[in-house]
Amino acid sequence: MANNRAEKISSEAIISKICKLVNTNDFGVLKELMAKPENKLLKYKIVSFLATDNSITDVLSLIKQLDLKLNRDDIIIGLAWGGHTQTLSHYMKGGHIPALEIKGYALGRHIEQVNKFYTKDESSVYIAACAYPEGGHVENLPDTLELITLTTARSLRESLAFALKEKIDSIDVELLLAKAEKLTLLMQHHKISYQDALNTLNDIETQEDNTKKSANKTFASLIASDSIRLFHQAASEKLSIYQKQAVEQLGQFGVTEYVMLNWKPHDSERYFSFNHFYALRLLLSEQHLDPIPAIKEINQLSIYHVNALIELYSLGLRGEHLRKWQHETRLRFSPENLEQLLRVTLYEKKEPVAALNEISGSKPQAVRIIHN
Repeated sequence: MANNRAEKISSEAIISKICKLVNTNDFGVLKELMAKPENKLLKYKIVSFLATDNSITDVLSLIKQLDLKLNRDDIIIGLAWGGHTQTLSHYMKGGHIPALEIKGYALGRHIEQVNKFYTKDESSVYIAACAYPEGGHVENLPDTLELITLTTARSLRESLAFALKEKIDSIDVELLLAKAEKLTLLMQHHKISYQDALNTLNDIETQEDNTKKSANKTFASLIASDSIRLFHQAASEKLSIYQKQAVEQLGQFGVTEYVMLNWKPHDSERYFSFNHFYALRLLLSEQHLDPIPAIKEINQLSIYHVNALIELYSLGLRGEHLRKWQHETRLRFSPENLEQLLRVTLYEKKEPVAALNEISGSKPQAVRIIHN
């Protein structure tokens, strides 16, 4: 996919300067410009610039004439950066060096080419995850959302989302990835472009209430309704037995398939158990939490963690206390630890958090727990 976005102003200024230096044969200044650390990508841009309307023979001739000291790797990356696929193919005589081509294509935001190489070589994920940000393509939410949506590799999607969060701390990675997944579903199901999918998703988010209130369903509202059913179906396929049970039985509290997808498993117990379901129901019905905060309470908790939360939530114990204990001790929270915590808290009347901090835990070991 060609990169239709304009280069940054600084890049345009550099290219403009290159043109002037070439036209005036001022090659010394050009070399000095390339030698500066802040212009470390300039050599690739020069190759891309020279390849515009020139054959590979002419490009190589110009590089030699300018005495730019560019090696084979620089040329491959530069041609890929500019999206000069035919020129690159001629240069490589039909062969491939995936690592270099992926880097170049990612630097130039040629998403389709990066996707093609991913199907052949999974190491492309790491290379592309570094090159996309390096090329300036992970700077803001709108552009990065499109990049993530059009990227086929799930692990690369996640890497790009976290890369954006490093620049914009307020970004919710889970929500960003979920939105990208919805957009992908819309594009595939309705066979529409990214922009049309984005418009449809915006319509769904703004028109869903109007669609429910009005009996006169427009084409847009019908598309929205169909898309909502599509989202629920896709999400439901990823849920476990007790997650589906939560959707069925706790819907009155606002629990949906996508709410359940916000749940994150414990490192060693990667399933949503009946205990998690019971804790979620308690938090919603008795503690009156909203669905997402309730899910976050039980995120990354083991079965015995959850049991402690069920018994002691009303006394002040929270999921964050249990996760912090787990992180700091690096130990397994065992049945014995649970019994000790309940005894000290309920019978010795000690504060739950203080009682928890007195528990030493036990070394992690295989535990056989029967679940569906």
